Order: sequence, then C-alpha cells, then structure tokens
Amino acid sequence: MINMENETLSSYDAGAAYLGLGSNLGDRAANLLRALKALRDAGLNLIAISSIYETEPVDYLDQPDFLNMAIADPERRARYRHRSAAVRRRGDRRSS
Repeated sequence: MINMENETLSSYDAGAAYLGLGSNLGDRAANLLRALKALRDAGLNLIAISSIYETEPVDYLDQPDFLNMAIADPERRARYRHRSAAVRRRGDRRSS
C-alpha cells in the first residue's frame, strides 16, 4: 500500500473504488484498523490509504469526534459493492 498524501485523483484509475472510513465510538483507531483488515480479508486490493484525520461531527453535534480516512481499490465499483456488503454483514453480526 502507498500513502495517498500528495497524490491527486488523476494518479489512480477513475474506475477504481474509493471508500471513506470513519469511527467515533470506542477505540476509534482500532476500529479503522479492523475495517481495513476486514476489507483485505474480503479480497480487496488496497492500492492507497490516506492519513487519519480527526473531525468534528456535522448535523448531529452531540456525539464524539470522528477519526476518518480514505482508501483506494483498483477494482471496479460494481464488484466492490458486493464485497463491501459482505463486510457490513460481518460487522452487523459482531455488534449484536
């Protein structure tokens, strides 16, 4: 994986999937790392990963600040949707 810092969108395939990740509960950094691992375990080939940024909530302000990041996967978006749905389902099972 490479760092996305100082890169432009044109540096990557316009057909690639770009995903924003965020967490504002519990161990936020560990949650982001678990999400990255789950995406890799689901078969995504992450070609770029951004730095992690702390941001304030928007609209609903009575909640903790977020840690956010972005990733890039060279696969086409349609194929990505299928795999990310599987990751979400796994996460839903863990939260119950």
